[in-house]
Amino acid sequence: PPEEAAGRVSSLIESLSTDRIEVNLIRFSGPDVQHLNNRLLNLELVKQEFTEAVLFGKDGEILHAGDELFRQSILVQRGTYRPITTANLQTLEKTRQQFVTDATLQPKDPKILFEITYNSLTADHGLVDDEDFLNRVDTLASLNHEVLVSNFQLFYQLKAYIRQYSQESLGIVVGASLLPKMFDPMFYLSLPGGILEGMSRLFDDKTRMYVIPHKTDKTCETTKTLHLDNKLKYLYQHLMENKNLVDALECDDINTTVHSDDVRKMLEAGDVNWKKYVPDTVRKLIEQQQLFGYRP
Repeated sequence: PPEEAAGRVSSLIESLSTDRIEVNLIRFSGPDVQHLNNRLLNLELVKQEFTEAVLFGKDGEILHAGDELFRQSILVQRGTYRPITTANLQTLEKTRQQFVTDATLQPKDPKILFEITYNSLTADHGLVDDEDFLNRVDTLASLNHEVLVSNFQLFYQLKAYIRQYSQESLGIVVGASLLPKMFDPMFYLSLPGGILEGMSRLFDDKTRMYVIPHKTDKTCETTKTLHLDNKLKYLYQHLMENKNLVDALECDDINTTVHSDDVRKMLEAGDVNWKKYVPDTVRKLIEQQQLFGYRP
């Protein structure tokens, strides 16, 4: 149960603080601790802010991020993935092709990461649904992908974390719907240099942000449709002209009008149309293990 995971982590790290130590990973093994769930214990590290992020491998088990990311070119896509959709995979592949052919970046064969922020794991009452969290990790692992669960509210924090381990090319994939928040000065009040400092921390010569169109039945948001206050438009223009921010797709390249939340609602409502919007491997896993509230 989640209470046990929280208690175990608290008792292990009692009297310590992040000023003295950072715990990157917890792993119990042996017959006497088989009842402990290592994945929930590591999620608890993020929740209690003893580490900034934890990395789950292609088998769904915990990995040491420093070892896995060391000197790697990395392409990371942020999302909720409850569940992952076919469109998520299609947009990632399109972006990967753009990333690896960028003559300025000259990336190696990139490591692909799916990032889920901790606040996207919380339910309406502010608590993490552990079952929902494990469902997301398991479905992504079934597609042979690694998952980074982080405390990063802002993208420059994600970039700083990765730069601890690698100075190679970095691509960050985001939905266009996040751009207004990214350019909201209120999120940078803690920085002496405000949003200018935030953007300088985020972008360097080897970092690119790829923007996926956010589509509805009536609109399509891209980098070109974002309208900012006059005080910010030249900053935005600078980032666009220098290709720090680039569109990964045109509006009609991939049908992204159905999002993860829409698929989740179909699942909960018993609408069989959800099957059309997820990869076949994920569909089978959801049906076999009754994930994300699915009931036959």
